[in-house]
Amino acid sequence: MKRTNDIDSIKSELEQEKKYRDSMVNSNRELEANIHRMEKELQRLKKEDPSSIQVLNSSHSTVTQEGFQAFQAQLNANMKLEKDIALERERLRILTDSETDITELNLDGLTQAELIRVVKQLERMKTDLQSSLRDTEHNLDSQAREYFRLNETRRLYQAELDLRQKSKGGRKFPRSSESMTQLSSS
Repeated sequence: MKRTNDIDSIKSELEQEKKYRDSMVNSNRELEANIHRMEKELQRLKKEDPSSIQVLNSSHSTVTQEGFQAFQAQLNANMKLEKDIALERERLRILTDSETDITELNLDGLTQAELIRVVKQLERMKTDLQSSLRDTEHNLDSQAREYFRLNETRRLYQAELDLRQKSKGGRKFPRSSESMTQLSSS
């Protein structure tokens, strides 16, 4: 139940990160289109009136610088989001992959919340293993009692058969499988 909640939580976080990434990609496209449009406008103005370029250059460089800074910020945000998405995918794979040995995780790279989640998962594993051990011990004890009960019953029947044979004066029944092979060979 908790594992499903953890997986659902990580899936929702991943979906939200994807939405953030998509919005950043769209914003990035808009900024690139704006830069491209401004460059075309600047080239057009250079062709029309080279003397107005001086005035335009001073105002345009500010816009270009601001646009460039926004573009750089957007690229940094995109790279961070891509790293976060890759990390979340790995975490999701770890949680969903039943083959993953939780004891082999690199604990240094996990956040405090993830460490708490790992501790809880280890506690659940411990409880499951203790329960499994108790069940196995119980089964073993039950089988041992059943074996000794059946062995005692076999001895009683064997003793009764031996007494009947003695009273009839007949042959004695063998007590073990080795005696049975000797009896069958004779």
